Amino acid sequence: MKNIRLLAIHLFLLAVLLVLTVILCPLYGPSDSSFSIQRALDRSIPYEQNMDAVIFYTTRLPRVLFGALVGFGLAIAGAAFQALLRNDLATPYTLGLSGGSSLGALLAMHFGAALLHRSLLVPAGAFAGAFSVVLFIGLIAGRYKKGFSTNTLLLAGVTLNLLFSSFILLLQYLSDPFQTFKMIRWMMGGLDIADIQIPLYLCLPVVLCGAWVCSYSRSLDLLSLGEEAAFTWGSRSAVRVGSPFSVRG
Repeated sequence: MKNIRLLAIHLFLLAVLLVLTVILCPLYGPSDSSFSIQRALDRSIPYEQNMDAVIFYTTRLPRVLFGALVGFGLAIAGAAFQALLRNDLATPYTLGLSGGSSLGALLAMHFGAALLHRSLLVPAGAFAGAFSVVLFIGLIAGRYKKGFSTNTLLLAGVTLNLLFSSFILLLQYLSDPFQTFKMIRWMMGGLDIADIQIPLYLCLPVVLCGAWVCSYSRSLDLLSLGEEAAFTWGSRSAVRVGSPFSVRG
């Protein structure tokens, strides 16, 4: 009971910190003129003539919301991997998903520069790259009926990241300077978007996927104790969730 109360306090404090961050961060940033939040929220001034409103709604607020959504998605993915593989080092980075995602996005930038809807092509390439790594890991896990070491899986992910890094360097070498700059800027985590609709479109899939993962929270908690313990406690869903990535610590 004490642990649950302590967890609730921590979650409440983190939620308050998140809300304060989303509220305060858009108030600060470089601008040629003195920024006023009162003027930005003043609806009596036409939007096209209100430079503070343009800065607030097209630059600062979308970036803050976009960063919060990306952090939420990475946190959910990391927690799921750590519970699934029973290892605190299991993250999208150590398992090679970030490398696969980066390679897919950079391939889309390099070969899709002349295509229309490039803004949709890059995230589609990133998703395809990350999903390919997940399928590859699932195929490896499915070949070992008795399971395999978590350390082996993590080392395989690190190896995949190194391999993807080599291909990324090759792509940057073959690209022109402008494309190379865009690739490096994207890999650094650029949030240079100029449309409030992008975080709104991203919100639905991220929240739905997060809710879907949270619906398996009890099964993942039991699975972190081991598949035998999960089956003993009567959670067949935990075994179904973990069977493709069966590991022994």
